[in-house]
Amino acid sequence: MNRDRQPSLDAPLLANMLQESLRHNQRPTLTISSDSMLPLLRRGDQVTLEPVAPAQLQPGDIITCLHNAHLLTHRYWDTAVSATQPHLHTRGDRSLQADAPTPTTDLIGRVTQRTRGKRTLSLQTGAGLWLNRALANLARREWQWLANAATPQPTWRVRALHRAVLLYGSLLTWLAAAWAKKGVQRET
Repeated sequence: MNRDRQPSLDAPLLANMLQESLRHNQRPTLTISSDSMLPLLRRGDQVTLEPVAPAQLQPGDIITCLHNAHLLTHRYWDTAVSATQPHLHTRGDRSLQADAPTPTTDLIGRVTQRTRGKRTLSLQTGAGLWLNRALANLARREWQWLANAATPQPTWRVRALHRAVLLYGSLLTWLAAAWAKKGVQRET
């Protein structure tokens, strides 16, 4: 037994608690635990959620849902109807594979802002909105470029393109941060 390990809540229980707090007009925050959404979200960032119905989602929105008994914060792409119920299609910006479809009933909320250190970036206005849309467009294009190259083992060209997209996205993130910082300085 690892004594340094913090006890964690059961993901389905946490998902229910988050959905309940959103129903009561609270805006819960979560800590990102992976780098699957680089460069916009990185491990340790805090994200704030707002309530959203599946019909209100737009391609490129970042959502949190219960996915295979874990909380998942990835980009939403579309909703497909299966024989039994509608499912959300999501993918992390750094992943070369789409996530397994998630039932719409497992949607928790939409990410509205990111906090990294002492800086908060709204994804609904200004530089954050621009950045989120630019990175969503970049992720969508990368997915289209790589759709024909999808093989069990990515080739060096696929990996090189994937790294180039990350570098370009990182540059966009840096530019948006500089834009946001300049806006803050102008307001004070």
